[in-house]
Amino acid sequence: MNDDKTNLDRQLSAVRSRWIVRDAVLSLARTVLALVPAYLVLGWLDYRLDFPRGARAAELVCLVAWTVWVIRRFVVPAVTLKRGACAAALRVESVYDRFGGRLISRVEFRDEARMHSRRPGPRSPRFAGGLSASLIEAMCKRVESAAAHLPLRAAIDMKPVRRPAAGAAVTLLVLSLVVVSRPGLAGLWIRRTLLPFSDAAWPRRTQITDVEQQYRVRRGDPVRITGLVTGEIPRTGRVEWQPAGQGRSTARPAGYASFDVAAGGRFTVTIGPLLEPITLSMRIGDARLDGVHVDVVVPPELASIEAVYHYPAFTRRQPDRVQSGDVRVLVGTRVDLTLNADRDVQRMELAFSGDEGERTKAVTLTSKRQGQGSFTVTARGRYAVRLHDAYGFTTDTPATFVIDPIDNELPAVRLTRPGSEHRVTPATRLRLRFEADDDFGVTAAAIRWRKRAREGVDEPAPTAPVTVPVVTPRTQWDGQFAWDLASADLARGDEVEYHLEVTDAGLHLTQEKMSVSATHVLTVVDPESLRRSLEARLRDAFGELDHLTDQQQAGRDEVEVAIVSLPAAGEPLMPADVRRVQIEQHRQTRMLRQVGRLSGRLADVADELADSFLVDSERIEGLHALAGGLRALGVGPMKQAAAYLRQARAALAGFAESQDTGER
Repeated sequence: MNDDKTNLDRQLSAVRSRWIVRDAVLSLARTVLALVPAYLVLGWLDYRLDFPRGARAAELVCLVAWTVWVIRRFVVPAVTLKRGACAAALRVESVYDRFGGRLISRVEFRDEARMHSRRPGPRSPRFAGGLSASLIEAMCKRVESAAAHLPLRAAIDMKPVRRPAAGAAVTLLVLSLVVVSRPGLAGLWIRRTLLPFSDAAWPRRTQITDVEQQYRVRRGDPVRITGLVTGEIPRTGRVEWQPAGQGRSTARPAGYASFDVAAGGRFTVTIGPLLEPITLSMRIGDARLDGVHVDVVVPPELASIEAVYHYPAFTRRQPDRVQSGDVRVLVGTRVDLTLNADRDVQRMELAFSGDEGERTKAVTLTSKRQGQGSFTVTARGRYAVRLHDAYGFTTDTPATFVIDPIDNELPAVRLTRPGSEHRVTPATRLRLRFEADDDFGVTAAAIRWRKRAREGVDEPAPTAPVTVPVVTPRTQWDGQFAWDLASADLARGDEVEYHLEVTDAGLHLTQEKMSVSATHVLTVVDPESLRRSLEARLRDAFGELDHLTDQQQAGRDEVEVAIVSLPAAGEPLMPADVRRVQIEQHRQTRMLRQVGRLSGRLADVADELADSFLVDSERIEGLHALAGGLRALGVGPMKQAAAYLRQARAALAGFAESQDTGER
């Protein structure tokens, strides 16, 4: 019998291969359909429910058991099934009944013939069953001839494989898409499943970000926590807190609050006011944030304050030291402060408010609890001592003190000579007399003057002040100053307005920094006009002096009559006598006032003559002597007064006559 493989052998070999492939694909597909959905479902449940470690351990046990069952159910039978040539022939005969068992016989005969040909020694002409080789050969050819026109491979039906294979392919595609799109989640599920007691955790669908782990607030203030929610954004969240150090072992939290989450994920939650540190946890959706600590800080406060007053130099006062922050001193005083806090500070500052607005000034730290600062008193107001700790906290109610300065009074000034209106020549050397007083002393003085504008003439240019020298500061100053008008470039017809300005040392609370006298006016005339005016005033004084002489003579006569009519010594005065004496006393007092005014006018005329250089100095001295004699009438006996009035009348008449002679 030929040992070469026939076409029938090749077809049966193809049937076997097709059969193996079908069973392998079918078992693999069924395995995939049984295992992969189970893995996906359990993974999804773990992702959604976040299994704890115990549940994950049970999950692993279930998966192992299910995998073992599936392998035993689908893989082991496919692997252990015998699929030889005889099994293939039986498979074909079950589909094609025309063979009538001859196909399996043919396979067996062919196998026996191959074994017989391989045996050593002489070959027997017969096979098992006593059949001759020629008969077997004929039967085999007949079977091969019948099988040559049949598709034996069709005996293995592949239709039952299509659905499981397609389902397995779709399942594997879904699994591939899940792994490709979420490789991190896939690896995480593998770690969580194979190592159920590891710390591997699912990424949250909701994440809480931008929340600090440590907050600090001032004692009595609320804490304001802000953050951002990403991923799935719930509409609300919840925060719980416990006193710091108590941990999460307490059955119920010390407090809780719900809060809203904006559409963009931003949220803000306010807790407090707080008096002690707390530890809080926050839950938003499936996200949880634990271990956020809020520390409560007690801000520093002022323990004590010491002030040293350094008065302005012009007061010549020694510094004073007080244990108080309220300030009531002379404006311009420098105040040096020493500040002591009740705990460590990072920064100190003085915050001022008042008439000059609001401002702050830093304090130099000399230690962790002490600082030194200074300021100069310039206006009314208040100042607060702000103490900042290392975290920037300061108390809401800082120690506040009053600044109530004592004003440095402005000087008082008055021009006493000449009067408010006065006539001068362009060459007059005007002698000014003034009075000024100040609480600490006048330090500077000046004459401010300007020409009045004339009609049709341009406005005069501004003029420079004339400085009045002050040798030393004076609290009471009766001063004189000779103002040389020759340097003022004045002309006949000019009118000059002027006043005296005086300044003292130091600062002032008011905007005014100097005192100004009343404004006086000078009218510039030619020397001849001024001389005639002064002569007229002398004539008026002459007439008034005649009148005073007559009054004095009448008074003397009246006194002589009163003396004669007085009663003898020891006798009482009559009412008429007392009345007469009182009337005469009143008249004498009135006369003395008139004499004083006349003396002043004569002195003024003498000064004006001297200022304008209209007469020689000898005559001016005579007028001054006459004025001085008149002023002395009030201290002499009445007879001497009468005699001096007669002399004064003669002297004044002689002075007027000498003036007329000088003119001629």
